[in-house]
Amino acid sequence: MARRSLAPYVQRPRGLVQKELSVNGSALAIRWTAEDPVFFRISVNAFLDQLSLVMRNIRGFGSPPMRSLGRGKRTDT
Repeated sequence: MARRSLAPYVQRPRGLVQKELSVNGSALAIRWTAEDPVFFRISVNAFLDQLSLVMRNIRGFGSPPMRSLGRGKRTDT
């Protein structure tokens, strides 16, 4: 959900900053490429503002049920 909401902001401004979004399970990964640190900072700040808004909206839907990371009961021998 977060990736789809943030995807329209991936290529702005064109050529100055490149962003790649990927999702692995429940982790969202962002890779920035920029030649100018000023445009990099502007891009990251704008992205974090948008991410904050997306996270607030997701929280408004309620927390998803937790999934167990284990594969079964653990027994110590």
